[in-house]
Amino acid sequence: MDGVRVDQGWISTGKAARILGYDPDWFARKFEGVIPMRRTLGGHRRWLASAVHELGAGPENLPATG
Repeated sequence: MDGVRVDQGWISTGKAARILGYDPDWFARKFEGVIPMRRTLGGHRRWLASAVHELGAGPENLPATG
């Protein structure tokens, strides 16, 4: 991953999207600014895994679609 070590606490957009049941592109647009995110040196987004799992814990935690 472009020589950058990503901590265990940060997951890819694809993995985060799968956890919450979204398309990766839609997930990135919808959750940027909602879930803590950082970028690798290569520009890829990494999402805070604990925040993704917290949102996935119950449907009432997810923001409305749109």
